[in-house]
Amino acid sequence: PLDRLVASGNGLASPLWRQIVADVLNRPLYQGRDKHAAERAGVGAGLVAGIGIGAINGYDEARTFAPTFDALTAPDARRADTYHALYQHFADTYPRLKGWFRA
Repeated sequence: PLDRLVASGNGLASPLWRQIVADVLNRPLYQGRDKHAAERAGVGAGLVAGIGIGAINGYDEARTFAPTFDALTAPDARRADTYHALYQHFADTYPRLKGWFRA
């Protein structure tokens, strides 16, 4: 089970979009605060490559380059319940309509 999710990427730079994602997933969403926090996937790949070629001395040193993910977007329980109920309608309806869209 995932109890903590990290927001990364410019799409999640929007507070509204982060709130929607937190509510839909009903999980707290954390975002980094450093100037490079928006695109950490590429940085992470670079850190792993740095470890691989010996430029960085292991994961403990690599962690010193990582941001602190402490900007919390907490899910709103009422909206999370609404999204869950709507998803249940989708999950019930989709199998019935799936055959209409086969090529």
